[in-house]
Amino acid sequence: AEIDKIRTEAKADAANIETQHQNTPSRYVFMYKTTIKNGGGKTIKSIDWDYIFRDRATESELNRQQFTSDEKIAPGKTKELTVVSRRPPTQTVSVTSLNTSERESLKGEVIIVRIDFTDGTSWQQTQPTP
Repeated sequence: AEIDKIRTEAKADAANIETQHQNTPSRYVFMYKTTIKNGGGKTIKSIDWDYIFRDRATESELNRQQFTSDEKIAPGKTKELTVVSRRPPTQTVSVTSLNTSERESLKGEVIIVRIDFTDGTSWQQTQPTP
């Protein structure tokens, strides 16, 4: 009898959780990726990089996402950097309304802002990006 009671409660809990999930909107995320090749002679420790969104027609900057990736990249090696964020690419784009024509109007660009090396040195972009 006790086991039957536990089973009944478990089924009720599962049904309640499923109902809550049906009534709650999904969590959408945006994935930002770039591939970096270390063409230098030092091992990279971390990279500050910006993902810039431009209007394809005017080339004007619509938004910029700023990331830091702590990734060790040996000289001559390549690594994909991936960041997941809940922030959309621009304020005018939402995941539920991002259709093909809206996607085609945006152009993505990655700018490396700073690189820290394992030996304690660093490189930083000298010219600000327009």
